[in-house]
Amino acid sequence: MLAVLLLLGAVGCHNDTPPVEGDSSVASDTTVPGDSSMTGDTTIGDGTDVTTGDGTTTGNGSTSSSGSTGSGSSGTTSVPTTTPPLSGDFSIVKDGKATSTIVISTNASDKVREAAEDLQASIQKMSGATIPIGYDSADRTNGNFILVGPSKYTELLGIEQPTGYPDNEKVILKRAGNYLVLMGNDDQAFIGTQYAVTMFLEKQGCGWFGPDELWQVYPSTQNISVGSLDIEHTPKFTHRRTRVNDSAPNIADRWYMGGMKSMTGHFLPTIIPKATYFQTHPEWFSLIDGKRDASATWWQYCYSNEAFAEEVAKKVIEEFDRNPDLESIPVTPNDGWNDDWCECSECSKYASYTDVVLEFANRVARQVAKKYPNKTISILSYHATWFAPKTVKAEPNVEVMFCRETSMTSPIEDGLYMGDTRDPITQNTYKTSWKDNFLSYIQSASVQNVSIWEWYCIAADKKVWKDIPWVQGDVAIRNQNFWKANGAEYIFYDSGPLAAYGETNRDFPLRWPLWYVAAKGMWDASLTGDEILMDACTKLYGNAANEMYGYYQALATASEECTAYSMTWVPPEPSQMYTVAQIRKIDSALAKAKGKLNSVTADQKARMENQISLWEDAKELF
Repeated sequence: MLAVLLLLGAVGCHNDTPPVEGDSSVASDTTVPGDSSMTGDTTIGDGTDVTTGDGTTTGNGSTSSSGSTGSGSSGTTSVPTTTPPLSGDFSIVKDGKATSTIVISTNASDKVREAAEDLQASIQKMSGATIPIGYDSADRTNGNFILVGPSKYTELLGIEQPTGYPDNEKVILKRAGNYLVLMGNDDQAFIGTQYAVTMFLEKQGCGWFGPDELWQVYPSTQNISVGSLDIEHTPKFTHRRTRVNDSAPNIADRWYMGGMKSMTGHFLPTIIPKATYFQTHPEWFSLIDGKRDASATWWQYCYSNEAFAEEVAKKVIEEFDRNPDLESIPVTPNDGWNDDWCECSECSKYASYTDVVLEFANRVARQVAKKYPNKTISILSYHATWFAPKTVKAEPNVEVMFCRETSMTSPIEDGLYMGDTRDPITQNTYKTSWKDNFLSYIQSASVQNVSIWEWYCIAADKKVWKDIPWVQGDVAIRNQNFWKANGAEYIFYDSGPLAAYGETNRDFPLRWPLWYVAAKGMWDASLTGDEILMDACTKLYGNAANEMYGYYQALATASEECTAYSMTWVPPEPSQMYTVAQIRKIDSALAKAKGKLNSVTADQKARMENQISLWEDAKELF
């Protein structure tokens, strides 16, 4: 019963560091001459391949590399290649001195100003140099200029800011002669310009893996430059969310968590509260043993009641009126198992709980569509409504969010069958795998809007897991790719940091390999889980990157090869995942990392010692 109500959406731009005092204010009369030999030349150069498809990042400056595979059962680990930081003839900082100027429009939005200040502060952390910020009202012809957001100069270059909401979320990173453009769609909930700055900083070697300063990487350098760069990037999913958005919004922004706004969970008890409506409309609640009853812990409504659907539609329209950025609102049933469902004659006419709930959602959706035809009404495929409907088709503006009601460890593509017996956790008797039910549901109900609820709260049910590593690695990305290929537009990862799940912001060192890989995968369709992990290891561990990557791959292999029973948010026992044989492999990988402790920097060593200690302490628990 972990499907709680959440408002999901971008929360704005959050700078990890304040602007440098005395240098962060925008000054129109500040110019630093550049040393570029291409001054005044607006030729793009050889970086002309640009794609704007689903999450692909191609063209010059792409960080994607060849695919790779995990360690599997062979005991060997193939290491993905990583792309070195950008460098070239467009000088930003040289010998610790600023050789460029950040330029914004005189009427720049707050989002653009904050992105420019973030870029300034981050470069100062890396090099000690403070790059001035100036307006586009001054002459920006001679020198090197970083154009953050739309301005007179991006217009002269013919580079338009992406616009439109909730579609067309896009960022642009483009070198054009002595100009570098960092810009994105900033309409409504979007923060594309901030994402463009973050992408650029990542390409310079920066990385953010937790709120603590130790887990934030700003490489020390006296020289920062760019060569050819021409990227237009569209995220893989339109909405990207975990609980990191709430607990650490600065990190969530760095992980590209956001997109369009959506609400997920059980909203009906909020807009049709039992305390108010049971007295005035008892007929809107379940009929059980001939009596309208809402006394159970997980009480339900009478979903066949048409007047109830009309009232829900009215409340949903009011919510959309109050929140114009919101694109989807749930009308899924109250939480609970298969008990306390309505037994009235109308509800009993439907072939399944899924059919009656889907028809209820259709009734709400038809009313909402009269005012908001492009917004969606969502329900969950979850517990009693897990099964594909038998007769009812979904309205075009109904969204079905599929909760991953199956093994926590087995890849979705494997189609693990949970067995034809009553499941002790969900109380369902499954006749097919989650994968096959998912595909059948979409086809039989003609579902046009698909989203996913994935459980990453491994310590919610078994608290022992709160101190034990869990890494999915490439399995997370393969699951994403399967969902995307079958129409999913966004994913919610129900994970920590959340105290109720036994995880807080202090647990980023333990959980970043799980949370970060999923987040980055939702943003960039070109990356495998192996590549995401290897890039992170390169930034965090330097000369020990390969060895630490081998450790995380060993953990991911133990998870993928675990065949012990797990369901939804209930994991296997730690000893079932980390068997004697798996522990031996993990220890072997970590021993190689220990051999590199004296060949890394002090910060890298501190991070490695932290990870080693977490594993050694975890072994005492299983």
